[in-house]
Amino acid sequence: MMMWLVLQPPIASPQYTFRNINENYGLSSNECVCLIKDRQEFVWIGTRNGLNRFDGSECIRFLNDPLDSTSLSDNFIRSLYEDHRGRIWVGTRTGGLNV
Repeated sequence: MMMWLVLQPPIASPQYTFRNINENYGLSSNECVCLIKDRQEFVWIGTRNGLNRFDGSECIRFLNDPLDSTSLSDNFIRSLYEDHRGRIWVGTRTGGLNV
């Protein structure tokens, strides 16, 4: 009985580049509490000092503004969730739930 064994060269691992995203890069705090990646490929980062949306190039901050009722209800972000409709739900420490 003859057996053939086909050997393939190992597939090269993709090269990854790491970048440090911090307050100097636009993040509202260096301390990440929670994060999610949404269906549009944005990374949402919840911190003790606001919500950040990272698109791979820059951070956009979302903060509480006491004079704006449509802003976040609290800057301490405790949890993030994307629902089936693509809405981002934001749980805060003392301001309840935002969508």
